[in-house]
Amino acid sequence: MIPSSAHLWRAGNNGGPALTRGRRFSMRDTLIAGIVQELQGILQHIDRYSRWSLRRFGVTGPQVWALREIRELGQVTTGGLADRMYLHISTISSLIDRLERRQLVRRVRIPSDRRSVWLQLTTRGRKTVDSTPPSPRSRLPEGLRRLNERDLLALRRSLVRLGSILHVGNAGDSGRKTIRPGR
Repeated sequence: MIPSSAHLWRAGNNGGPALTRGRRFSMRDTLIAGIVQELQGILQHIDRYSRWSLRRFGVTGPQVWALREIRELGQVTTGGLADRMYLHISTISSLIDRLERRQLVRRVRIPSDRRSVWLQLTTRGRKTVDSTPPSPRSRLPEGLRRLNERDLLALRRSLVRLGSILHVGNAGDSGRKTIRPGR
């Protein structure tokens, strides 16, 4: 059974966070508690899926996502996969190295450009991806694509601010390569 995030959120009677236990809190404290609990729930859900997938299928959530992208594209370069997953190429290279060691993916030289390689699923990789449900992280880009530009900008600003609060690198400039749409 895939772990659900529903049990991670303990809502009060009004749908808000269950933090009061008979005490009164300000609206601000209630909002902060709700934000913290939502973030914890999201992170726990992603982590639970990855651990469950690793135990059950031998691959982590990000590896499932990469396998599914390669299956959907048929064959793709490492850079193309990095763009598709909105991740840095070094992150993808490490992930592909692990998948290749497990014989789930193979690198095939492109005849017209000997410097480049196609990533292809092996038979074992196809069987693995066919038996695993999508990872929560793989649903993020598709869900974000359904938002309008105004909502995307507001979400981006909020996440940059959150990154700043958490001292995550240079919030807003994480050093990641900017991905151009359509690549």
